[in-house]
Amino acid sequence: MSFPTKRYFRADHNPLPAGEVTAFSLDCASVEQWNESGSADNVMWDGDTPRFKTTTEKRDDLLPGADSQQNRITDAAILAGFEWASVTFPLTLENQNNFSQLYALSKDELIVYPKKVWSGLSSTELDDAQEVKEFYLTGIAHVEACLDAGFAQKQAVRNMNYNTLNKWMSDNSSI
Repeated sequence: MSFPTKRYFRADHNPLPAGEVTAFSLDCASVEQWNESGSADNVMWDGDTPRFKTTTEKRDDLLPGADSQQNRITDAAILAGFEWASVTFPLTLENQNNFSQLYALSKDELIVYPKKVWSGLSSTELDDAQEVKEFYLTGIAHVEACLDAGFAQKQAVRNMNYNTLNKWMSDNSSI
């Protein structure tokens, strides 16, 4: 089976349909290359000369999206929350604010204990200022651990080759 050996482009860098010819062309060694050349994601222009992007250039194009994707994964891990007294406390913005305020108030000697903290329909009681502090610092440690893991994963993602990165993004696209 024969395939077009050149992809032709308009002056605005948009590909022409098969059979149309202009001065702007890109040699294609296979039908796969010809198909790839129809996408701006795969073609780089050096002035008026099109060329296929290298896999490094294609990988670099994916990195901003990969960073955003890893940030969403990290955010989801933080929001999943931490466990205290067999109860999981999601770290929604509201809970983060409430827990921070409870911790700030725990330094006031006039506060009456125990203090009940809720997670959905479950709750636990914090018996004194020290327990409030431990509860709060457990939440902070959870956030720090998620951020550390997210940053390490982001560094690993940035070091992936194009095919591995493309697969990683596809595997994590639902997050």
